[in-house]
Amino acid sequence: MDFGEFALSDKPEDRRKREVKAASAECVPISVSRETQSGVFKGSSRNYNTWITECECTDFRRRNLPCKHMYRLAQELGLYDLSSVKEDAEKVKWKITPQRRAESYEKVIALIETYPEETQIELQSVLSDRYGDMTHICQDSSLLEKPIADGLVEMVDSPITIVERHYQKTTVEGMLAAGFIFPDDVKQTKKARYQWCLEHPSVACSYAYPGYCVVRTIGDLEIANRKVYTYLNERF
Repeated sequence: MDFGEFALSDKPEDRRKREVKAASAECVPISVSRETQSGVFKGSSRNYNTWITECECTDFRRRNLPCKHMYRLAQELGLYDLSSVKEDAEKVKWKITPQRRAESYEKVIALIETYPEETQIELQSVLSDRYGDMTHICQDSSLLEKPIADGLVEMVDSPITIVERHYQKTTVEGMLAAGFIFPDDVKQTKKARYQWCLEHPSVACSYAYPGYCVVRTIGDLEIANRKVYTYLNERF
């Protein structure tokens, strides 16, 4: 029985759950051997040896069906395709141990201490918006060049977010000041012009909000976000 047939022996809902976890960055193998079709994965308390038809983890030993490590190993060996669940995998919430959180905090603070003050203040705003359940909009993307390069934040391609977070007067007047000419079939009212901007957010941003970008926390900053937020608030 090949791995695909083995996977299909599991219930669809259980298979999907493990596929999503397998596609997550948290399930990257420590090592993979194509010769023996095996891999080593980091577990919560120890590392697990994994093969296409067997794994040392508790999930496999309990169910005797493919676990997330086996799915990921099959993907790494080119025997299984997890691309269809990548988007769902990015939404998986993982339990972070206190040790992992502490390690991430130390890494982030060490990096932050090397940044200019204006970059640190911008990161404080990023985290502040995060706790306000809002995506952060940076007005000067150059401020976050180093955090982006260090894998603490990433830009999100969402010009509509920038337009929606600004008043119609601000957006329309910004467009006109930048020399944009609205199409003849658009009424000369702020409401109509703003609606056009909502329908063409990329164009609107290029004129009214050049240099603006949408960002979110990732990596160690996402793991240690609350402690870093407290640290920056005490500084500024």
